[in-house]
Amino acid sequence: MGNAFVKQEKWDEAITCYNRAIELVKDDAIYYANRGLCYLKKDSLHQAETDCTEALKLDPTYVKALQRRATARERLGSLRAASNDLNEVLKLEPNNIAAKKQLEAIKARMGTKGSKSKSSPTSESKLFKDILKPKVQPKIIELPDEPLKKQELSALDKWKSGLGEDITVMRPVKKPPHLRSKRALKSIPIQEIPLGKSSPEKPLTGMKIIEIEDSLCQGDTNNNDSNKIKNRLEETNRGIKVKGEGDTKLTSPESLKLITDSVVTEKEICVHNLVPPVNSVQFMSEWKNLKGQGAARSKYLSIIEPGKIPLIFDNALESDVLSEILRILYEDKEKFSEKSITAYLKGLCKVKRFSALAMFLSTSDKQLLNNLLEHCKTVEKCREEEIHELKNKFEL
Repeated sequence: MGNAFVKQEKWDEAITCYNRAIELVKDDAIYYANRGLCYLKKDSLHQAETDCTEALKLDPTYVKALQRRATARERLGSLRAASNDLNEVLKLEPNNIAAKKQLEAIKARMGTKGSKSKSSPTSESKLFKDILKPKVQPKIIELPDEPLKKQELSALDKWKSGLGEDITVMRPVKKPPHLRSKRALKSIPIQEIPLGKSSPEKPLTGMKIIEIEDSLCQGDTNNNDSNKIKNRLEETNRGIKVKGEGDTKLTSPESLKLITDSVVTEKEICVHNLVPPVNSVQFMSEWKNLKGQGAARSKYLSIIEPGKIPLIFDNALESDVLSEILRILYEDKEKFSEKSITAYLKGLCKVKRFSALAMFLSTSDKQLLNNLLEHCKTVEKCREEEIHELKNKFEL
């Protein structure tokens, strides 16, 4: 087939055929020489020379390969190498007229017959000798040491370094892109500190201070008294108010409210600072940070646009993450009603290698999917064709 394409002067098709032939038979010089001819016709001279050289490695007496390499080298300007190839041709075939004419033309380009060209090996060797000739090292004269002059800093430099001031200068950290964090940026609340203070004023808490009687604070060796002190301190830490000897234990509502509010505030801040991910690295980093927080993970998933799911995960979606996403979609259907469960399922189907992930879905995952598809059909009024397509994608 390659030879037929050569006759039709279809060089690219012939090269394709010879590539396949070389893959199947690697020790045949003809295929390399024929492909070299095609490259020569396309003016791909370096590739033509390489193929002819490969052919000659397999068969050093291959005349056509020698002539084609000589032509490629001549057009590349390597006249001396081309003439060497033609001399080899004439040794093998003394009556080769084409080789004689080509050799005479090359000698004419190089100058008179037998004379050496300007780029002859001898002239090149002289040039290299001049370059490699050892240079005379200059004499090194040691000068007496001079006292170093202290360089005085300008007022601007002193201000930049904070010299003479009781402050700490914060300098920017410059890192190359490959060393920077891949996590999404988060907003951090900034607190104003009054001038002259090193920390912000703490807000008053609802904790009550309990005074302990003097008799209990003295270093009495009585074990009963020390146990009383220990018990009262433990009760104070639990938010329990102690009154006199009657030991009427009442839970402090202010303490309980303060503890509850602090926990709620931390969760609200965590959810409030969530940012939609751009890639799978950011998603997995945030997803691991929210481990054990079902509501926060549900919120994080709800701020992601369903249409961007294939771009975010690309080919990095894992089966356990897919199962967790399906469980969250099922448990918090109302949270995803605005963007619709259907849109999320379609986005997951478009992730690369999803067919392989669908094969590893567990029985419980498939049960969740059936319930989600029923929700899409009855509540979101999804068409029957779309439901059928999603079932095929998830291999239900």
